[in-house]
Amino acid sequence: MNILEIIKKRNCGRVRASFSSHWNSSLNQLLLIFGLAPSPESLIEVSKEKAMKIIETLLQKDLAYSSKIMSKKQAEKYSNVLISALSTSKCKYYTNGEWHKYHSANNAFCFTGLTESTFDGGVLIVSKRHAFVFWVEDED
Repeated sequence: MNILEIIKKRNCGRVRASFSSHWNSSLNQLLLIFGLAPSPESLIEVSKEKAMKIIETLLQKDLAYSSKIMSKKQAEKYSNVLISALSTSKCKYYTNGEWHKYHSANNAFCFTGLTESTFDGGVLIVSKRHAFVFWVEDED
């Protein structure tokens, strides 16, 4: 399995999956490198486990209508592949909202968009030497 397979399976909206080597770039610089709004104050640091859940949520359903894209099991598998392949023990994980709560009717939810799309969210993984972003965009 590779990143292209994951992107093809999330067959709606736009998917941004980018990797960059860097040496001590700021979050602001990384957001610019990845084509996102330079707004590091909009990012929330999350745990590795929460980052996995967020990616799973973004893969499983679209953001505009909560339409099913893939099974929970398949989304978990793809999330595991991404996080396992790109994480080190000293990585930090960032997102722009609590996406793991998004499709639950019981939770209030808000996010800060980093693109021109109606809905956008994802995970930015940052280590000392590399960074990776998995970001999706959906329109209403």
